[in-house]
Amino acid sequence: MATDEMKSKFEGKWKLYKNENIDAFFSDVGVNFLVRKMIAAGSPTQTITINDDSVKIDVDAGFRKREDVVKFNVEEDKTTENGEPGKMMATYEDGKIKFTQTPNDPKSTVTTMIREREGEELVLTMIRHKDPDIVAKRWFKRL
Repeated sequence: MATDEMKSKFEGKWKLYKNENIDAFFSDVGVNFLVRKMIAAGSPTQTITINDDSVKIDVDAGFRKREDVVKFNVEEDKTTENGEPGKMMATYEDGKIKFTQTPNDPKSTVTTMIREREGEELVLTMIRHKDPDIVAKRWFKRL
């Protein structure tokens, strides 16, 4: 695994400055209207730390904090973003960190979150796998 490459590309503190299609994404997740408006208006930070076999992402949205530590290439029991029990796996492929969340309930929706660098920015693409997929993007600048 390219730990040094990941560290140089992703480690650090990042601040959100732009969203795309965020309301539709979180509406599909089941987030209520007022919280969706807070999410859309906020400028959360995320701090990314890479270890030899895992990635840690601390998100601070002011009104809500979340920490995820996931080992690469190991499916782990985790609670999904909308509070459902499920599995999560992190992979590093093609220079991107990819999280896949699979709820235990087969009627629920699989979600993929892909972090990649575009120039000096970090882009988070969030995909709810449906027909058609619901895709949202968030852009961050390094602090």
